[in-house]
Amino acid sequence: MNRLVASAREHISNAAKIVLLVIFCAAAGFIISFPLWKLATTAPGVYTTISLAVILAAAAFLAFRAIKKLSFISILRLILNIAIVVGGCGGAVLLLLQEKRLFALLAFCAMLFLCFLANSLLYEKPQD
Repeated sequence: MNRLVASAREHISNAAKIVLLVIFCAAAGFIISFPLWKLATTAPGVYTTISLAVILAAAAFLAFRAIKKLSFISILRLILNIAIVVGGCGGAVLLLLQEKRLFALLAFCAMLFLCFLANSLLYEKPQD
């Protein structure tokens, strides 16, 4: 009989914990999302600016933390690859908008070749 009561008490306790967790999550979601929703509906420009600033700050923090661990050659290769990809994709899109598909394809292929060339020229052997 004691086992039955202990088992029932444990199941009721677990169910109560689950219900409290659901209530806590719903309350936390409401507390976080309601002010954001209110700001987004009353001042969308401010909301967009704040959201973009938070996203860019988080991306900058993560990028800085990742770059801090790299060597100079790796950082140079990363910056060069980013510049090549941005330039190549931007040029290809501009050429596509001007309806010059062949040149856009050539720009895209040149971008891939330049990325390969930059990676192979700036290759550093892994240190054992």
